[in-house]
Amino acid sequence: MATLRTRSIRWAWVGFVAGICGAPSCPLVDERPVNVFEEVSQEAGVTFFYTVPGEDLDGSGGGGVAVADVDLDGDLDIFFPQGDGANALYLQKAPWRFVD
Repeated sequence: MATLRTRSIRWAWVGFVAGICGAPSCPLVDERPVNVFEEVSQEAGVTFFYTVPGEDLDGSGGGGVAVADVDLDGDLDIFFPQGDGANALYLQKAPWRFVD
């Protein structure tokens, strides 16, 4: 008898959960757009743009970014290697404000 009762409770619970989750008033996905990033490079003074000479992407020198306190003032600075061109070093002079 306990087994039948346990099965009945289990199926009642499954039906309850399925009814709630399958209800049309319960959206599965929030369709509102979420802004994760905001473009602030111009405001921050960072204007670096990585370029590849010619059309040989495989043969380019590569790029990247390094963040460190280069001038030892306690603020993080940004270094962009250009590969085959001129590198760029941006020193942080104020919070989120950089000078090339």
